[in-house]
This record gives sequence, structure tokens and C-alpha cells, in this order.
Amino acid sequence: MAKLTSPIKIKGTLGGLTFFNLSNDEETIVREKGKTGVKTSRFMTDPVFTNARNHGKEWGEASRFARILCRLGKHFFDHAKEGSFAGRANKLMFDVMQYDTINARGSRSVVSGLQTQNGKEELIGFEGNRNRPLPQVLITKYKLINDQLTIVFHDTSQELNWPENATHAHFAMATAFWNPAMGHRFIMLSNEEVVTPSQKTVITLHPIQQETNQEQMTADPADSLKIHFLFIGFAILTNKNYKLLHRKYNTATIIACDGITEKSVGLPLPEVNFFFSTPPNSL
Repeated sequence: MAKLTSPIKIKGTLGGLTFFNLSNDEETIVREKGKTGVKTSRFMTDPVFTNARNHGKEWGEASRFARILCRLGKHFFDHAKEGSFAGRANKLMFDVMQYDTINARGSRSVVSGLQTQNGKEELIGFEGNRNRPLPQVLITKYKLINDQLTIVFHDTSQELNWPENATHAHFAMATAFWNPAMGHRFIMLSNEEVVTPSQKTVITLHPIQQETNQEQMTADPADSLKIHFLFIGFAILTNKNYKLLHRKYNTATIIACDGITEKSVGLPLPEVNFFFSTPPNSL
């Protein structure tokens, strides 16, 4: 080990040499600058890094499908999400991939995972905004039967978690048909329902129109996953116009996949189409 003998005190790196002192030692030690990191060629060939390479391939696959899932619910997720949204979507699809028991690690696929019951169940309950999860916002029962969602309210003040200053709550549903293997998708939007505090009502949501600006799905819906998204957005009524609150106050949740539901619950009121369907002529 080289030592520096000089009246000049040096610490740090100079050229290819690093100067440092051991604890409470007056002597300055000198050594060559260390080489860090792993060369790409070694990483790609050394068996030591096999697990890391496999993980990277599968994470990339999961991220690709996560972007598609987010686009399926983009209509709602844009109005109800927080900072961890993209990362959680990636992890969701990575978790789905774990149910692929056909392919070896490093070659597992989201498509194979989604063909299993467990893989589909992983999607249920995914939240755009984890700070406002559905069970904490909608405190009543809903039922989803034959693509029709029904929610029963006895008192909306008690059965909805209202943000401060919110005057109305908007409900909407999206039904997405998605063939992960082919990449085709088709999205139907429901009517929109609005409730106010202290209201007793029943609302129903059902598909009424195709989402615009989307690719037409050429595959048969019978060969596709059917995913239901529920949106609850809180708004303020000012000058006869509804203004949605910031997305941190709203909720967007996957509530069903191929008939698998998280739970049975209930919903209220006549349709008002302001954000996700054709606007009325007047309020």
C-alpha cells in the first residue's frame, strides 16, 4: 500500500490516483482509482447475471402491457390518479405475469398470465388514485349484472366520502374489450349519473356509446377480456357549470374482469352527461 510523504496534504482523486486518510491516521494513503460497474458484454453473457437479465426482460414486457391497460382506462385515469400510478401499473402486470406456468422464467408473458383465473383477479381493485380507493369512497353496495351497474343510496352524505366543498358526485363506467395477444381493443362508455349530498336514490350505468379516437377491434369480443372501470368524480357547481375537482380527490377503479368482481355493491340518480358523454343542451 503506497503512502504519501509530503508537506502537502491531499485528499480526493488526482489523475488515476486516490488520496485518503484512515480514521485518526495522519498518514495519507494512495491507491489507484477503482474501476466500478460491469461491462455490457459481461452482463449479457455471464451466468451470474442470468436472473437479472431475466428480470429485466420480464419487467419490460410488463411495462409494455401496463401502458396498454392505462390507455384502456385513460378516460377516467386522467381525472383520478397520483404519482405512483405508472409504477403500480407496471407492478400489476408483472404480478399478472407470475401466473404464467407455461414458459420459463425470462420468457413468461402477460398474455399467458391473463389467461388464468388468478391473473384476471389481479386486475380487480386496481386504483388510479390509491389515496382515494373505492372501498373508502363508496360506502354502500353495488351490483354489476350483464354490463349494467346498479348502486343503491339511502343517504349519499353517509355513503360517499365527500371532499370538502364538493357539491356533486359524478358516476361513469367504461367497458373495455381487450385482446392482449392481438393488441386489439374496443371501449364502450356508459351514461353519466350525478348525485348530491343527502340524497336517497338508485342509479344505473350501462354502455351507450363507443369511445371516440380509438382503433376498431377486429377480433371477436368473445376472444377478448372484458374489463369494467368505475369512475367517481367530485365536482363543484358554479354558474350552471360543473367543474371537476383535482384528480387527487377522485376515484377510478377496475371493478370486474371477465365477470370476476371484487364484491357486490350499489349506485344512484338520473343521467347527466357532462364529462364523458354527450353534453346536454342546457342544465
